[in-house]
Amino acid sequence: MTTVLILSFGPVQDFIAAARRSRDLWSGSWLLSEVCKAAALALYQEDGVELVFPAADKTDPANLLQPRSALSVANKLQITLAGQPSAARIDKLIQQAQAAAQARLDQLAVETIVNFNARRPNTRLTLNGPLWHKQLLDYLECYAGWATQDEQQDEQPKISYSQAVRHANLALQARKATRGFAQLASHRNAEGFGVPKSSLDGARETVLTPESDTKPDPINAVFRELKLGLNPGEQLDCMGLIKRLAVNAEQFTPVSRIAADSWLRQLPDTEQAGLLTAYEAVYQAGKQLAGMADLLGLASRVTGNSGDYQALPFDGALLYRARLAVAQRELNNLQNKDEPLNALAAALNTLADTLAPIWRAYGEPTPYMAVLQADGDQMGALLEHISSPEHHQQVSQALARFAENAGQVARTYYHGHVIYAGGDDVLALVPLDQARGCADALRQSFARTLAECIKDIQLDLAPTAYPTLSVGLGIGHMQETLNTLRDLAKRAEQLAKGNLGPQPRNALGICLRSRNNAELSLRRRWDDHDGQAALQQWQQGFLQQLLPSRLAHDALALAAAGKRAGHSAAMLEAEFIRLFARTEFRPNPEHIPEGSDKPETPAQARARWQRCLQDRLATLHKQHPSSTCEWASAACELAHELYVSHWLASKTRQDLGELA
Repeated sequence: MTTVLILSFGPVQDFIAAARRSRDLWSGSWLLSEVCKAAALALYQEDGVELVFPAADKTDPANLLQPRSALSVANKLQITLAGQPSAARIDKLIQQAQAAAQARLDQLAVETIVNFNARRPNTRLTLNGPLWHKQLLDYLECYAGWATQDEQQDEQPKISYSQAVRHANLALQARKATRGFAQLASHRNAEGFGVPKSSLDGARETVLTPESDTKPDPINAVFRELKLGLNPGEQLDCMGLIKRLAVNAEQFTPVSRIAADSWLRQLPDTEQAGLLTAYEAVYQAGKQLAGMADLLGLASRVTGNSGDYQALPFDGALLYRARLAVAQRELNNLQNKDEPLNALAAALNTLADTLAPIWRAYGEPTPYMAVLQADGDQMGALLEHISSPEHHQQVSQALARFAENAGQVARTYYHGHVIYAGGDDVLALVPLDQARGCADALRQSFARTLAECIKDIQLDLAPTAYPTLSVGLGIGHMQETLNTLRDLAKRAEQLAKGNLGPQPRNALGICLRSRNNAELSLRRRWDDHDGQAALQQWQQGFLQQLLPSRLAHDALALAAAGKRAGHSAAMLEAEFIRLFARTEFRPNPEHIPEGSDKPETPAQARARWQRCLQDRLATLHKQHPSSTCEWASAACELAHELYVSHWLASKTRQDLGELA
């Protein structure tokens, strides 16, 4: 007889989703993993407890579950206990896990204040003490459900292990549906009444008191922005402050650095070296000005992601003409500038002089990037086939291997930064032109890792029942809040899941939100080989400038005009064929036409691309043979493919034209 106990920690919204910057998103994911590791370690150290998820390496699991270890732990823990323990024993285990998680959060809260005081020795942050402690004790939620595998009867269990897991999950869901809510501050004397809300999500009151807003001189006027990343008037609650100050700031990568990465990598070594020198001067000048070990204002150092961004280990915001101009203007507006301020102004001017010829030769970096969110498909069906805790542990270990490998794949091959990877979930920031390739690589890694595990434990699954990975790409502007960008990625992931469609799951979903156009979405299944090949072909065509950028814009405008006019699918497709005929295509010097020993001519290039586009249009038409909705017709689907592919091929602001 075995008892299965499942615990869920949260709330995910407060830990992860409440984010305005990449630091908030990364720190929130890390904090949730840290408290769950503490709970898992407390359970692991109990006699009679077998840790199923996370299934840490058997050689040294206790070490992997230590604070700040490399292991990422999901917010859901699962253990097994021999026999049928009493309700009091199970309740004690739940309380121990919750207490360990709360203790870890309390420890990080203490580190928050210590770190802040150390970074600004002459200033002490004034907190609303009672509200701080009240919120600290109110954040963590822990829910649990359990079920018992029944005794053997006639050599068959009454309730199998997989059924016990399912029953425990159902109990957990029922418990979550009966959660408790703390009483709101409803009268003037209640703690928190009339206090401004946190700027991250508006859910809880700020713990910063009015004394924190004192700005006696121009240097202290930017104090909160430098230290906490806040603009004047913005506020932080307890968890928001922990996110900003309990984690080493250099561990996370700002979205501006992610967005500019592909542009930077195409620069010659001499140009990169000049930028590095000029940016370092700005950082050092600001460091002297602020009197801190790291500057979180004009320039911040980036050392995380295993040093992948060492070509320019800074945030990258000043690589953008508009951001640099604002920094120079604000600095020039300060009165009575002293020597440190003058040194900083000179460093900014030198950086501007260094960037000017680079912008002329290579353009400005694109201000857009992708947030990747992935989730495994059919994992529940897989777990239902597992007949023992040992097999379940093997699946958990396979998921841990995938999560560990996800960061390496994204970093090494696509220069992205994984914010969170735990179980079958991945959240990452990726440069625009690397996003689709990264999504495909993670999909293949997930399928391969799980297939090997299924083979090892000898599960008899139909090919269609094997786990797959649905991936969403949310493409947005780097100055959007991380809340907005993550919501975009979440919608893209839900689009990829396609649970209400005829062919759900195992897909790539893309949601593109530009500042000058309405949001646009595209979904292609991973096993739609023609569709994936088309996206790759269009992206490469735009990347090599063989396809004119005007084609993507004209195709989308034509589709929108057809929708407004109510054109039939056949009429719209005919308009697209005329569009292809009048488009100028560049020949590919590396393409040798069949039967020739010379590179293709402009006429041959036009004929080849027109044939590719018309063949793709015909393929899409077969998928929409009698569409009653013109917006879902083959022509509109092709317009979306071309438009999205054009964005995915963009490295500079000039690549996007007016749409940037």
